[in-house]
Amino acid sequence: MMPTIVALGSNLGDRLAALRAGVRALGEIGTVVARSSVWETAAVGPPPDYLNAAVAVETSLPPEALLAALLAIEHRFGR
Repeated sequence: MMPTIVALGSNLGDRLAALRAGVRALGEIGTVVARSSVWETAAVGPPPDYLNAAVAVETSLPPEALLAALLAIEHRFGR
């Protein structure tokens, strides 16, 4: 298993629910082994501000497949 750190951020709608959904989605591609606290950071442009977190995931996916899986998760969430 390859340890991977994934950064999450959300500034639209229910930001906390979006982060939680992102963590659940990461659990589909590996095992979530740790989560950071959630931090609020000011948007560079106009509000709303961001909620950010980091998640440690252990996965057997090789780098290219991991990237494809992460992009698919972003697409699923409308990014």
